[in-house]
Amino acid sequence: MTIDHDWQMLDDINKIIFQVNYKELNSITKMIKNRREVLNKIQINKFNINDKVEFSNNGEMIQGTIQKVNIKRVKVLTDNGRWDIPASMLEFVQ
Repeated sequence: MTIDHDWQMLDDINKIIFQVNYKELNSITKMIKNRREVLNKIQINKFNINDKVEFSNNGEMIQGTIQKVNIKRVKVLTDNGRWDIPASMLEFVQ
């Protein structure tokens, strides 16, 4: 998928959203929530205890080590303490 194609797809989705009624909009919202849950499960399964990761906090990159992987969030031990971070915010440290 190219960047232009991505923007075209988002534009098409936006047009559809502005045409639907309230009931249909609620259905779309449920679909988005379900997709986010699937993506979170995919992301969370990439991480293991003792993996070195990093995340951004107010523009500052913080590095740490995974202590625990929960269903939706990951506990990361850093020099600044322990953080409970959504898996989608974590990147592996190279």
